[in-house]
Amino acid sequence: MTHSGKMRAVIKPERSPGLEMALVDIPRIGSHDALIQVKATSICGTDLHIFKWDPWARAHINPPIVVGHEFCGEVVEVGSEVTQVKVGDFVSAESHITCQTCAQCRTGNGHICKNTRIIGVGRDGCWAEYIAMPEFNLWLNPPDMPVEIASLQENFGNAVHTAFATDVTARKVLVSGCGPVGLMTIAVCKAAGARQIFATDIDPDAIARARNGLYPASIAGDVSAERLGRFFSEDAGRYRVSQEVRQMVVFAPHNVTTDPPFTRLDILTCRNLLIYRLALHHLDRGLPQETGEYHLVEILG
Repeated sequence: MTHSGKMRAVIKPERSPGLEMALVDIPRIGSHDALIQVKATSICGTDLHIFKWDPWARAHINPPIVVGHEFCGEVVEVGSEVTQVKVGDFVSAESHITCQTCAQCRTGNGHICKNTRIIGVGRDGCWAEYIAMPEFNLWLNPPDMPVEIASLQENFGNAVHTAFATDVTARKVLVSGCGPVGLMTIAVCKAAGARQIFATDIDPDAIARARNGLYPASIAGDVSAERLGRFFSEDAGRYRVSQEVRQMVVFAPHNVTTDPPFTRLDILTCRNLLIYRLALHHLDRGLPQETGEYHLVEILG
């Protein structure tokens, strides 16, 4: 059955903040493509960049475009040469579409394909009733998998690849940041046999999720500026470390916030080793907004 006509989709219509619902054409598929009827989608930080039309979005998005790149759905049509999926399959998708013809793709290095396009960024995405995808980008799901989990498969892949960048079995692991990917990384590290998992964030709610979730971290700690102030005292431009910090096994860093004005201490301690970075933002050094600068500082104690 060939699907044609119009469908509802959330689009970025023009180069300005906001999104809108529109009627657009149901995408046509090629010989190696499948048409997916979308059952659920997820909202990524990338989508928020596109909605706000910030500098990143202005540099990467060319409206009009259907947004969204995390989804699951049912295969409703397949191309003439598709062999890996069939009509009725429940699938999720890898959002990076490679060309399959460049030197990188043909030598097993498709992850650095120079022609990569991301759905919802470089081509129409999944916040729509239907999306066309190459069959090699599709991932078969168990038929009974909840759609709210299946729609996160692409994002879950980030957690898996991050955790498996090294061997975490029987090792102590730090997860810095307890958003969705951080929480999934905790679960992956537990499944891989990590000895202990330390998790940090500057958001109390995120810390609570890391402590009390289905797969809780061994230790979850608050690294907000207010809490860090208990651990350090300034001495003529140098920072004296409290006894409490020196006794910690791990006190973890977190990405620098972009909310001005704000000064953050990023600390990593492992037994008697302290690696200390001071991130100065905005009003502290007169830096332009959305930029940060790292400086080496001397540690006392």
